[in-house]
Amino acid sequence: MGGTESPAVRATLDPLEQPILDRVLAIRDKLSLLKQDRTTYVRSQDVMELYKTVIEQVEQLNEIRTHKRTEQNRGIESSSTTPRQITPPTNSVLITPRHSGYRAR
Repeated sequence: MGGTESPAVRATLDPLEQPILDRVLAIRDKLSLLKQDRTTYVRSQDVMELYKTVIEQVEQLNEIRTHKRTEQNRGIESSSTTPRQITPPTNSVLITPRHSGYRAR
């Protein structure tokens, strides 16, 4: 094996959650492609659009799970059911190609 990743073990999903998972995995793939493209800079606008989409998916998932407290809070105290504040990535990140002659300033 080439990496340290363990095999994916998926629990049975609620049929309402499957489309959300599919969209989140598609977003992950898009981010991976952006990261791998060493010919261009990653535009913060592109990342922020994907970030907003992820937030929308999380909100949809939370809405589905509001009636399923035991699944949403497996092993977690009820005091931690309030949503966490999610901080968007900063726009000042400079992603540079690894194998080019480019040098960060």
